[in-house]
Amino acid sequence: REDNNVISGTVEAGDQAADLRIELGEGDVGACPDPTLETTVYNDGSLPAQDILVRYYAGDPAQGGTPLLDHVLPGPLQAGESTTFTVSLVSFPTRVITVYARVDPEDSIFECNDGNNEAEGPELYCFET
Repeated sequence: REDNNVISGTVEAGDQAADLRIELGEGDVGACPDPTLETTVYNDGSLPAQDILVRYYAGDPAQGGTPLLDHVLPGPLQAGESTTFTVSLVSFPTRVITVYARVDPEDSIFECNDGNNEAEGPELYCFET
């Protein structure tokens, strides 16, 4: 007999917050020494975000990657929206590098999930000419 499978309780809504996420697309080394990189920032949360910092790195920042560029999206980026843009990585190092990016790297925007704020991008290379 299965008559003890009921549970009840009060469900409380959590705080509303932005949830920023980043994806890196194709890189273009045709403009070396300043290759370009397509970037998409998403707001999967329930509140808008603005003054969104995106920091690009040469190598994995968790392993000591070197910051390459800071780019600010003024916003607002509304809940459920995304924006795609292309950045120029000025004075890119003359070696093969895997580019990474973090959105909100200084944790200045209240978010419900900071675990999706980093992305690994393509391997780019600019050689001296």
